[in-house]
Amino acid sequence: MRRLFLFLALLWSAPSWAAAPTVTSTYNGSGTSGATSTISNVACSGSNTLLVVFAGSLSENVPTGITKGSSSLTKLTEGDFGGVDFGSIWYLKAASNSSETVTATWGTSPASGAAASAFCLSDVDQTTTFGTPALGTDSRTNVDALPVSGSAADDLIIALVSFQSGGGKTISADVGTTKQTDINPLGGWTIVSGTHASGTSQSPAWTMSASDSWLHIVVNVLGTGGGGGGGPNTQFFKRRIQ
Repeated sequence: MRRLFLFLALLWSAPSWAAAPTVTSTYNGSGTSGATSTISNVACSGSNTLLVVFAGSLSENVPTGITKGSSSLTKLTEGDFGGVDFGSIWYLKAASNSSETVTATWGTSPASGAAASAFCLSDVDQTTTFGTPALGTDSRTNVDALPVSGSAADDLIIALVSFQSGGGKTISADVGTTKQTDINPLGGWTIVSGTHASGTSQSPAWTMSASDSWLHIVVNVLGTGGGGGGGPNTQFFKRRIQ
């Protein structure tokens, strides 16, 4: 009887196992037309979805708002490198699978070019969705990884890089980093996004083809079902009966 009680206690109180967020679709979008940038036919499939939009400009600040159809996105964070290389990350929880246009609106028509890109995630915690964003800036070839506070093995780390790309400069993802979107609206400035599996508390890292200024923003996205006790440990149960 005591063994049965111990078994039931372990079954109920041991940590549950999380599903890590997964990228289900990516969208490179367009540069600005007037004061807006658009991304067509955005649809987020799967369960517990999250739409993430990366918006930036060379020298025109960040959008005043972003929508998917009639739904408004929330700005998570923003940054810049001394008045250039602006970037911001926006999101919409429980984003629908309806094919709709994402529209980023700037206060005025960006003279130096602006753009937006996006990707959809599934299996995202809809309550505690993000960790704490980290930001780095510099002017050199290596876009270093940033420490991600509180990241867990079932998180997915996402990143934005906004950088000067005049003269044909490009950027490549380092080992462990996956480039998801890459848009260069006017030739002299580029914004890219990427992902990196967690578990090491390290973010995506990049290498530019030549040195120039850049902004790097990273944040971890939490998966569903993670955390401590409070529910049945189904993985423990499966291991015991196999």
